Amino acid sequence: MFYEPLVSFPGLEGYAVSRVVGLPGEMISLHSGEIWIDGARPIRPPELESIEYWTVTPQIPKVDYPFLIPPDSVFVIGDNSKKPFDSRFGGAACISNIHGRVIEF
Repeated sequence: MFYEPLVSFPGLEGYAVSRVVGLPGEMISLHSGEIWIDGARPIRPPELESIEYWTVTPQIPKVDYPFLIPPDSVFVIGDNSKKPFDSRFGGAACISNIHGRVIEF
């Protein structure tokens, strides 16, 4: 699933545009720049195939992989793979922190 919401994280001024890549109860892993959900690599849209997703440091709170997405939360990832402010940095995003949907870039 690749859905692009406007998300807020504690400590971030304003909103981040990120893709929802994991839903409550799913297990997320990052391997060799790829996202894995419940042990399988999802098919990405062609325009996203060249993006590599890596773990990042520092992490607040620490994100260990595999990462189980808690209830009422989602795992979101942005396109800035080198300096992200998304779930790789801050953990799962509460669904209540999704403030809208990107209509057009």
